[in-house]
Amino acid sequence: MGMPLYAEIEWFEVSPGQYRGSARDISYHEVIENSQKYESVFLWHNEYQSPSLEYLKNGVKFVVWFENSQSIAAKLKVQENFNIPNLAFWRFGEGDPEIWELFR
Repeated sequence: MGMPLYAEIEWFEVSPGQYRGSARDISYHEVIENSQKYESVFLWHNEYQSPSLEYLKNGVKFVVWFENSQSIAAKLKVQENFNIPNLAFWRFGEGDPEIWELFR
């Protein structure tokens, strides 16, 4: 089972409710920096068990979906429920440092 440890690309609003992805992905640390730098709000999607951050940058609304310790914990429950024997992680060093506490 693959688990991403990075955020995603920044999605910017091109018209109300319609977004286009930017050409770059960002790290968890950049998500936190953007939350402090710009007018922002963290959201939690119950169905996907995943957080996102919405913020205004230069008058444009951006959305970034990312992984944190809570979303990784939800994915570990899926692994356990389906008896998936192996995990693969993508992009070490770009994720929430608190996720490693889940494996101790």
